[in-house]
Amino acid sequence: MSAFAAVILVSLGFVAGWSFSQGFGWDRISGGVPVEETRSEQPPPARDPVLPDEDVEGADIEDLPRYPGSVRIEYIRQDQGELIWTEAEFLTAASLDEVREFYRDTFREQDWSVNDIEFRQQSWIFFVVKGEREVFVELSTRGDIVEIDLEQTEPNPEPPGKEQTTPEQTGAPSAQDFGGGYHDDFDDLDDYSNDFDD
Repeated sequence: MSAFAAVILVSLGFVAGWSFSQGFGWDRISGGVPVEETRSEQPPPARDPVLPDEDVEGADIEDLPRYPGSVRIEYIRQDQGELIWTEAEFLTAASLDEVREFYRDTFREQDWSVNDIEFRQQSWIFFVVKGEREVFVELSTRGDIVEIDLEQTEPNPEPPGKEQTTPEQTGAPSAQDFGGGYHDDFDDLDDYSNDFDD
């Protein structure tokens, strides 16, 4: 008989759980206000970048011309001590394949060495080197627009001056380096060490 009672209890638990999951059990039992499901609208799709009419102030990277007809949307040049970091970003309405072929041809024509190439998430990424100049070239699609991001590092022609200090002493520092040497405060070592024995 206890097996029969267990089956009945499991069945009742199943029915109660199903009722609650369907949304009408809890409100009826608790006397609460029915909860209405609300569906949020889908967010609007991301808008594609719009090609500006003219370039922002800046310059192109030497021996790495912009794609013909592209528009410069960002230019940053920073002195980072021994290096100069430059970023130039462009937008164009050309296809990703057209832009990629243009830069592949440019690398060959301008004697850039392609040291790394990668394709991920609709982007081509090239790491090219010419002399002491290194450039990351990233070509990405943004809807119908292609974004061209060029980041260059090159040696600073005028690196900050380094102070050349020649040490006067090559061994361990002397007592004179720390203000003199003998101090009257510690003239009796026994008195000093007794302070720490307590």
